[in-house]
Amino acid sequence: MFKELFNFKYKRSKKEAFGFYIFYLITGIILGGIAGAFMAVLNYKAGVQAQASIGYQAGSVTSVIFCSVLGLTVLISKRLYTLPWCVMLALLTVLCSFLGALLGCICPAILTTFEVKEKINDDSDLRE
Repeated sequence: MFKELFNFKYKRSKKEAFGFYIFYLITGIILGGIAGAFMAVLNYKAGVQAQASIGYQAGSVTSVIFCSVLGLTVLISKRLYTLPWCVMLALLTVLCSFLGALLGCICPAILTTFEVKEKINDDSDLRE
């Protein structure tokens, strides 16, 4: 379930894609929490409510960046950028990530279930 988590070219089963989702969801939550806490500490002169608001905003921005980079990494690693529906799924990652890592990590997990698209060699006709 949790094998090959850092190999974005690996074709995952549904169970492995769920493990990928869980791992990167927890990673996104941790990164968002760290970014939020860091920004709240930097604004130590602000009130508690302002610090909480700044921390929440920093966590949200981190979630959008994290999920978008994750989706694009999977898309590029598997060379799926030539398929329009895969590009739409990667763009949907960006939209879903505005609602948090909970939804933003779903599309990259779905993209990991596809085969790697092989690179087409255009020089094959010239060699004959």
